[in-house]
Amino acid sequence: MLFLAAATVVLFGVDATDAKRPYIEPIAIVEKRGPRLTFSEPDKREQKSFVREYFGGKRYDVFSSGERVATAFAQSRVELSCASLAAGVKLSSRLPYNLGLAESGPLIEQHRDMTREVTPAEQAALIDLLHDRIGVNATPQDTSFIAVDLDHDGHPDFIANGEVTMGRKQHQFLVIAGERHGRMHAEYVYDHRKEPDDDNDTARMEVFDQADLDADGVDEIIARVHGYQTWNWCILKRTRRSWKIVYSGGGGGC
Repeated sequence: MLFLAAATVVLFGVDATDAKRPYIEPIAIVEKRGPRLTFSEPDKREQKSFVREYFGGKRYDVFSSGERVATAFAQSRVELSCASLAAGVKLSSRLPYNLGLAESGPLIEQHRDMTREVTPAEQAALIDLLHDRIGVNATPQDTSFIAVDLDHDGHPDFIANGEVTMGRKQHQFLVIAGERHGRMHAEYVYDHRKEPDDDNDTARMEVFDQADLDADGVDEIIARVHGYQTWNWCILKRTRRSWKIVYSGGGGGC
């Protein structure tokens, strides 16, 4: 049996995008060392032990944008690809955005969902920012724009996530922005550029959810990076007025 230290928690992603086949998948093993967290991925050599310990009827609270929204019951293991670690899941209620986070022990600092749609003025400012920073002409048809108070200071932060083709390059991007003194500014820019027809070079980072994992009052952002027949997880943490990736791992593929 796989035993983890008392201060170690498994962070899961819950995906109910396909209502007929929702699943739960480990994102990272989180070890608490005082106020600090360290992240690691499940040991591929110990998958059978992990399945026995964490799947097969285990119950987990599910959070969406920091708010507890459902209970998940992990079922038997399912294959998402030829190399993956996941289980089917039964949910007590529908997830607000079809995605959520679960925890094997106390980890997520619960708060109400602060996500909202952007205003027309905010959307226009974000479109201008994307043009200035990465040279794309984004539209609501190819880019998602959301506003969310990640640091709970009463002022919104913004996330723009999309795919836009400009000439001979396709931009797969994620931009986190803030507003100061009436101007939008970028705090994090991920911009993978590829040939539009070259699927082998795909590296699309998409926001999965956000939650305060280390109780510092600022939500971390959990993202999935989709490659060609592969995916992995990333956790981004805010440091002053910028963001950095503090974990990359897990996922699967062929």
